[in-house]
Amino acid sequence: MADEAKDVAKIVQRGIDFRKAGRDAEALAEFQRAAKIEESPRITAQIALAEQALGLWLDAHRDLLAALEHSDDSWIRKNRLTLDKSREAIESNLGRVEVWGAPSGAAVTLDDKSIGKLPSASTWLAPTEATLRVSAAGYEDFVRLLNVNADSRIREHVDLRHLLPHVAAAAPAEAAPAGTSLTSHSEMPVSVQPAHVWFYERWWFWTAIGAGVIAAGTGTWLLTHRGSSGVGCSTSPCSVW
Repeated sequence: MADEAKDVAKIVQRGIDFRKAGRDAEALAEFQRAAKIEESPRITAQIALAEQALGLWLDAHRDLLAALEHSDDSWIRKNRLTLDKSREAIESNLGRVEVWGAPSGAAVTLDDKSIGKLPSASTWLAPTEATLRVSAAGYEDFVRLLNVNADSRIREHVDLRHLLPHVAAAAPAEAAPAGTSLTSHSEMPVSVQPAHVWFYERWWFWTAIGAGVIAAGTGTWLLTHRGSSGVGCSTSPCSVW
């Protein structure tokens, strides 16, 4: 174990020497190799600083935050001021996206990568365009294209809308009680209220009018033919009224 610890110390020192020489990619490789042997806040912080030097902002931010979580580590406490300044410098090259709203439990993704769930979710991003999507069962998806800039914060409020309910299918007719015969609508008596009918639309009105006209015509004919034969006949066959 002592020999292994010495090896890790040598690897870390070699990485530091590469950093001083400006050979940051080689330094990062050494620190990562040391981390495979021994995980420690100091090595994680050295990895983050090398990633910062290479412009790997997201990786540097992730690893530096992981190292800073060990606030009780002696090396972290000793170098806290320098590490905090590095964190601020890294975050100035990133954008932050914060999403909050309802319903609780709705999934929040950026370019199809999960960043959490409502009521609040957040993440850091390198400058880019990213598609924000918030979705939940029974709700319409919320989709928006975000333009994320360095050293910026985007705060998005989301209140998903309920999907319209499906039209319910018509319920089947209930079975008739036992001993009851089913009767079609055509066989059932229908009570129809008669519409209002004006007197001149009644059959008896026009029958009376017709009878009056005929009687008047007959009287006129009798008056004009009286004395010829004594009956209402002409050369045509007689009609009995």
